[in-house]
Amino acid sequence: MSLVELARFDNRVEADLARLNLEAEGIDAVLFDTDMHGFGWGRSCQSG
Repeated sequence: MSLVELARFDNRVEADLARLNLEAEGIDAVLFDTDMHGFGWGRSCQSG
């Protein structure tokens, strides 16, 4: 099984809600870089 990036979120709460919704439907979900926003590296740094 390979990993697929489904979405990017501006905050941890939105990401967790999306993950929980996927898992409720039986889809395994993983969040990456969940603490990077706290370092001031928000979405703009991750997307280039």
